[in-house]
Amino acid sequence: MKKQLFITTLMLLMISATYSQSTSKMETKKFNIGLSTGFAFPVSFFKSTDYNHFQDPGFAKTGFNINLEGSYHLTKSVGIASKVMFSNFGVDEGAAKRYLPISVTPSSTDHWQYWGILAGPMGTIDLGDNFSMDIKGLVGFSRANAPVLKFSLEDISGINLATADKWSDAFAWQVGTDFRYRFANNFNVFTNIDYSYMKPRWNFDISTGGSKTSTIIHQRMSVVDVNLGVGVEF
Repeated sequence: MKKQLFITTLMLLMISATYSQSTSKMETKKFNIGLSTGFAFPVSFFKSTDYNHFQDPGFAKTGFNINLEGSYHLTKSVGIASKVMFSNFGVDEGAAKRYLPISVTPSSTDHWQYWGILAGPMGTIDLGDNFSMDIKGLVGFSRANAPVLKFSLEDISGINLATADKWSDAFAWQVGTDFRYRFANNFNVFTNIDYSYMKPRWNFDISTGGSKTSTIIHQRMSVVDVNLGVGVEF
């Protein structure tokens, strides 16, 4: 029994050593495509629920994001990164009610959401043992969707106020880091932490019975994303 255990252990050590040598010598791939998802944390103005300290609080709650990421290495340590992103956030209705007149009752509120296409430079640092870190700075185009708000007037039956479902274009930028582990010759897993910012604006027509009032609303959307993903290299 001891002899069999010794032989089995020796074989496992030999296989492990062979695998370590082969993976440590894996060539650097130029292209990488990955899919990631995780939590999206609103910060600063976007998260705020206090009109006394912030001009445009967003009342946004923690949401989620999905990203399709790509990169191309010009050299081993310098490359170009790109991303198609989507994020969705709930709205803190309880906090928003504190700033509404007593006679106005919100009947429904949906969500904040946005999507965007970004690209920019990337630097890669080799951390050894198939680990690496990417540092990225991206800029690009985004479209943001404001929450649809519906209200009713308690003192006047049949009178409703509503905002339209509107999207707005905005310039967006993002900085972040990826920590990547290559577990096979063409596959890797990674985690990233990114900070994104955009400032869309909407022109709303608020209907009150038969009349309409126009107002312009802008929102500073600051978000920290924490994601996990899997990538393919070639």
